[in-house]
Amino acid sequence: MDHFITGRKKLIAFTKAFHGRTSLAVATTDNPNIVAPVNETDNITFLPFNDETALIECFKNYGNEISSIIIEGIQGVGGINVANESFLKLIRSLCDGYNVVYIADSVQCGYGEAEDFFRMTMQK
Repeated sequence: MDHFITGRKKLIAFTKAFHGRTSLAVATTDNPNIVAPVNETDNITFLPFNDETALIECFKNYGNEISSIIIEGIQGVGGINVANESFLKLIRSLCDGYNVVYIADSVQCGYGEAEDFFRMTMQK
């Protein structure tokens, strides 16, 4: 749906993420045991989780091509990996600056249940 908003088709996802088993969700997973060849696409860029330098560099090089970023605030399937507060705020800032959709995937971790944490990461 994000490509309808921005008119772009590139998406950023992060290593060790899991976003579900639908076609696009599987495409945003870097686990070869889950991704079937039909789900592979060059439109997904995988970056290291919590790596602010890699994220900034990606936006410098491809910012005007990126439609959205999808991130789990707390990764479950890839291990219990928690996103740094500064990393989440950087994502918010870059999304605002480049008109990119911020997708906070919280199904497994109950992200929206931690109200203060949710409010903090979604602030502009």
